[in-house]
Amino acid sequence: KDRVGLLALLQHRSGAKLTFISTHLARNPEDEQQTKSRALQTSQLMQRLTLFSARNGSMSDPVLLAGDLNTTNIRQIANIARVVFEFSDEPVHPFLFEASAPRSLPTSVTCTRKMCIDYL
Repeated sequence: KDRVGLLALLQHRSGAKLTFISTHLARNPEDEQQTKSRALQTSQLMQRLTLFSARNGSMSDPVLLAGDLNTTNIRQIANIARVVFEFSDEPVHPFLFEASAPRSLPTSVTCTRKMCIDYL
C-alpha cells in the first residue's frame, strides 16, 4: 500500500533554510514483512529528498524528519535504507537519521502494546 511523504523547503527571513519532511510509513511495527516495506519506503523518501534538495539548491541545509515511522527500531530502518543506496549510482543527500538519539516515551499505547513508533 502506498504511503505519504511531504517535503517542504522553509526559509527564515534571515535566509537560513530548512527542509521539513512529514511521512507515514507502513503500519504494524510487529510484522517483519512490513519492516521490509518501511525500509523501501525510507529509501524512496531519501531518493525524493535528494532530488528535492538538488532542485532547490538545499543539499547542505538541515533536514527535519517527523512522522509515524511505525518502527520500534529506527536504526534498523536507517541502516537498510543506507545499504540500498550503497548499491545505487545515484547521489544521496547527506541526511543523518539521528542528531542525538534521545530516548522517547511511548507514542502508541493500546490494550495490546505500548511502544515508541513516531519520531522527530
